[in-house]
Amino acid sequence: PEASVNENGIAATAVASTYLGAATKLDLTTRQGARVTVSVPNEVAAAALSKGNSVWLTWPAEKGFLLPDGGQ
Repeated sequence: PEASVNENGIAATAVASTYLGAATKLDLTTRQGARVTVSVPNEVAAAALSKGNSVWLTWPAEKGFLLPDGGQ
């Protein structure tokens, strides 16, 4: 799937997953090599649980923000 006009998105690959009860933490790597960790409801995470699966991360444009260099 692709991001809609009103969403930000980035392609990534699943590296690892950790079951947290109602949610799963997914460790991902983008095509550029950046590491991303997301927490998603288990019904959403089920499709991305296998290591090496390609995923498309999306979020509404109004929910995105930039952090200064160094994450501070």
